[in-house]
Amino acid sequence: MAISVSLLLFALHFILISLCSMTASELLAMTKALEIPDCILLPNGSKFTGIEALALTCARLRTAGDLHELAAKFCRARSAISEIVNWTIIYINEAWSHLLDFDHDHLLSPRNLQMWTSTLGL
Repeated sequence: MAISVSLLLFALHFILISLCSMTASELLAMTKALEIPDCILLPNGSKFTGIEALALTCARLRTAGDLHELAAKFCRARSAISEIVNWTIIYINEAWSHLLDFDHDHLLSPRNLQMWTSTLGL
């Protein structure tokens, strides 16, 4: 049975809103901005699209760590989900970590972080 593109997009939209709190267009834009490859082939033979990799990563980081739920919603093995999430996080870190490496002695100094958490009551 062939699944229509509109049904697939509707299902993806529902999953993204419920698990990631983002729309499909936001996910597409984020995938493009992060320059995640269109096709990712993992060492175990699993194949993912870049959009699927980012969606699974966002969903995995947002949920309470329940791989069973993600496996059921995305129809993927838990091991494949774990591997693509790890791959995506490593990819983003290697490609974009230079943007996060800035002066930790001033803006994000331990003293300032303590002051902000105290102010926020955290």
